[in-house]
Amino acid sequence: MQTQCSKCIHYQNDIEGLQQELHRLRTSNIRSQGQLEKRYKEKLNSLSLELSLLKNLSKEYDKYKMDSENYTRETNAVLIEARSKLEILQNKLGTLEYENSKLTRRCSELEDILCILEEQRKSNINTFLSDPLSYSKNNPIPENSNYNRFNNELYTEDSIENSLQLKRQKKIGLLNLDTSSDTSTIDSPK
Repeated sequence: MQTQCSKCIHYQNDIEGLQQELHRLRTSNIRSQGQLEKRYKEKLNSLSLELSLLKNLSKEYDKYKMDSENYTRETNAVLIEARSKLEILQNKLGTLEYENSKLTRRCSELEDILCILEEQRKSNINTFLSDPLSYSKNNPIPENSNYNRFNNELYTEDSIENSLQLKRQKKIGLLNLDTSSDTSTIDSPK
């Protein structure tokens, strides 16, 4: 019986040791579980923070993308408008250059006509001074105060055109006479 009691005590000690070990494991497990939960919560908080940052970045990116698309559309619209205005301006410039060349030609023709008229006036003055009676008979002054001297026989279009052709031929002849001489010495009509 005593051996049974000693066995009981031995079992009792083993049971108590196992209970203490179980208690120690439980407390260790509780501590480990608490630490794991703490780490899990920290990781969860960290991931939640990262997720919110990523959501904010995604929203900012979407906003930037939308702003960029709007800016691109506006820029394209401005470029299209600028291109159309440039075409209009180029057309106007071409028209103005054409009109300018026409006016330049007309101005040159008028200068030539003016020079011819001046030469004819001088010729008429010389004729008048040399023989006033003959000139008065051939060229009566009209009584009409609105007299246009281009209606006078001396200034008909045919005579002006003939004079222009003669003047051009003289210019060409003067230029061809001496190609080595300085052309700036040739008097141009004024």
